[in-house]
Amino acid sequence: LVSVYVGFCVPPGGPLAAAEMSICELPKAGLNLLVSGCDAFENCNVSQSWSAQLPSLPPSTQQQLRFAPAGAPASNASFITFGALLSLAPIGSAYYGYSRGMKGSLELFERLVQERGGLLVNGTRRPFRFAIVSDESRLDLTTNATAHAIRGLGADFMLGGFSSGFTNYAARQSYADKTIMLATTAATPSVISQNNLTFGVLPPSP
Repeated sequence: LVSVYVGFCVPPGGPLAAAEMSICELPKAGLNLLVSGCDAFENCNVSQSWSAQLPSLPPSTQQQLRFAPAGAPASNASFITFGALLSLAPIGSAYYGYSRGMKGSLELFERLVQERGGLLVNGTRRPFRFAIVSDESRLDLTTNATAHAIRGLGADFMLGGFSSGFTNYAARQSYADKTIMLATTAATPSVISQNNLTFGVLPPSP
């Protein structure tokens, strides 16, 4: 399995496979939801604007595109891409420990499915990959990171990050980008019920 850290789109060209380069050509325009002014109870202000560009992320933000190169198709469209939000920076990230465990689960799932030839879709095995973007354990980066996973790295589906509070805002951006989100760690009912593209797997919290 290969991890490609984003930044690989610049400079253009180079020894990149077509499946990698096609990521650089994805349309970036869309509705950006921007989170700010968060209080201690994870209540934040949310503004929105249509933009031809992705929202900004700190230059140090880690983004990874993981896939199995052996037998990989030439076309990016042949992949099924799952976006995931994790806290990848060990310094200053409150949820780094949790995210490290979640990343290990994703890697195990990835290996088990790839060993079986990919995901079975309508009788055909399709290769899949994870597009992971770090939210740095910051609420004000959750929507930005979600947009980067979907419109920047081509995620077909999204996996929510840690906690209901973070997923609440990530799910709004995922919905704005018309992408299904599986809220893997959210148990607050209002997070799951806020739109018809967000689904949970945990029992609702009281």
